[in-house]
Amino acid sequence: MLTLLVMLLTAINYQNNLVYGVTFWLAMVFVVTVHFTHGNLLGLALQAGPAKTGLSGTAGRVLRAVDRGKARRPSICAGKLGEF
Repeated sequence: MLTLLVMLLTAINYQNNLVYGVTFWLAMVFVVTVHFTHGNLLGLALQAGPAKTGLSGTAGRVLRAVDRGKARRPSICAGKLGEF
């Protein structure tokens, strides 16, 4: 957001239409990205399970579950054919 503000001030100062266009285009991309991210995370629930005991200085393990609730969303997987 700070970068967009600096770009807008630069466009105003130099009266450069290209910088105006790039600034507002990046702002639009930001708003659309936030909208789609909210839609993807809506209804997602993270639940922590039991933690296994460990010693000081060692890595601990926590089991966690991700539940998407009643929302049905298509999933996209990337990888080799037959890997998933």
